[in-house]
Parts: sequence; C-alpha cells; structure tokens
Amino acid sequence: PPGLQIKAGPLSGSRRLSMLGEEKITFPIAPSPDIRPFSSPPTAPSTGPATATAPQLSPFTTSSTSGVEDTSTDAGRYPQTLMIPRLDPLYPFILFVALGLGTIYTRLEATGRYTLLWTILLATGILLTYANGNNRAEKPSANSLLWGVGFGLVFSLPLLILVSSGLSSMVDILFPGALMSTRFQSLVIIAPAAETLFFRGAVQEHRGIVFGMLGAGITGLLIYWPVAAATPGYLAAMGLFTVVLAGIYSFVRMRNGLGAALASQITVNFMLLYLPSLFR
Repeated sequence: PPGLQIKAGPLSGSRRLSMLGEEKITFPIAPSPDIRPFSSPPTAPSTGPATATAPQLSPFTTSSTSGVEDTSTDAGRYPQTLMIPRLDPLYPFILFVALGLGTIYTRLEATGRYTLLWTILLATGILLTYANGNNRAEKPSANSLLWGVGFGLVFSLPLLILVSSGLSSMVDILFPGALMSTRFQSLVIIAPAAETLFFRGAVQEHRGIVFGMLGAGITGLLIYWPVAAATPGYLAAMGLFTVVLAGIYSFVRMRNGLGAALASQITVNFMLLYLPSLFR
C-alpha cells in the first residue's frame, strides 16, 4: 500500500520477510473537510469610512404570523410557509346576490329557497374564513361562548318582553305555513352559522365591520323579499333590525372571537324569532 517503506539490499527471502514485520508502516491520513455554517461568517471590521449597502433580497419570501415578510438568506433559500393570495369576499358576495335574485323567479317554496341560499352562504364562508388563513378563526373556548350567550341574553330579553307579539307576526310572514321544527333549523342553526362565518369571519376580517353590517342587511332583504314584498313595513323593519344585530355580533366577534359571535346570534335568534311563535 502507499507509504510502505522497504530497505533495499541483498537479503534472503526469510530475512526480507522478517524485516517486513519490523518495518513501521505508515498510512496517509486525509485532511478533515472544511465545515461551513449555514449563515455567512462575520466579516472583519472595515477601517475605512462606513458606506450603506442595499440589502440583498432573496427571490423567495416567507410570511410570519406578525405579517412581516422574512427576507433573510436562510429563510429565502428554504421557505417555511407557502404564501397563498387572500381572497376578497366582495366578489363571492356579488355572485351570491345575483344567485339570490335569480332564485326569486323559480318555483321554490320559501323554506326551500332559504335553505339553498343559506347553505351556499355557509359553504362560501367556510372557504373564505379558513382558506385565507384567518388567525381569528380559532377553536372557541368555554369562556368566549359564555360571553357570547351573555351578550345575546342582555340584548334579547328586553325586546322579548316588550315586542313579543310583533316579532311573532313578523316570523309568521317570513315563514308562511312552516312547521316549528323547520323554523328552528332555519333560524337557530343554519342562518347563524352561515352569516357568522361569512360576514363576521371573512368579510369583517378583510373589509371591516361596516361592510359586514351592510352586507348582512342586503342579504336579509334579498332572502325575505318574495314573501315580505306585500308588507313593506315588516320588510323595512327586518332589514334595519338585521343591520343593528350585525353590528352587535361584529362587536362581540372583535372582542371575544368568532365562536362568541356565533353563540350570540344563536341566542338572539332563539329568543326573538323562535320563542314568540312557540309561546303563542
């Protein structure tokens, strides 16, 4: 092998073998590889005047939870988060309004039309709220749910005592001939879930509270227009009522989260839109 040193001379075979055993055989050792850190090594301080240099931006950027883009060398070379463009809820809302206007001229009964529109609004709200990476769409806690129920009770109890008969008449106009079970499913389950996820989840996060309130009022007028067109007083009162309630739900969502806003709307709908008809 390389490095084997044998002395030359007139030696016999046996003497040569014994000398081979006594010789010190050395093998070359390869040098250790150069280990470089991931980050660039610190540069020596310059003795000349300091000059400002422009930062070198990486072709890739990563988004952090604080909303600031990380343009460091390692983060740019190995991106940690895939950036997905946020979807503006204004355009899906315009399509929803167009669809709602189109269903007016169909032969769907009132409850079937309500279910169709609220289901589409619910699916769109789920898509926009969670696909946009909404950080407020967290798992609700028991404390936030209790706050939402508390807000709903504080607002709905006085109205239930004062205008119970008027609320019952309005629900009869909006749900003509519907069973109590159908009213419960529509007013207490489907409508709160759809409106909360779309207006308080997607619209409020992207467009603000005012746009969410106006969108909720337009949706209420659009949904109930065919059955309440003959009674414009009830229709106008319902639209104004929806806008005011949307403002309250938006405040609860901003203060205690999306789960609290959903709990608040479920409580208000149950107290003001379902219980009056049930008691009567």
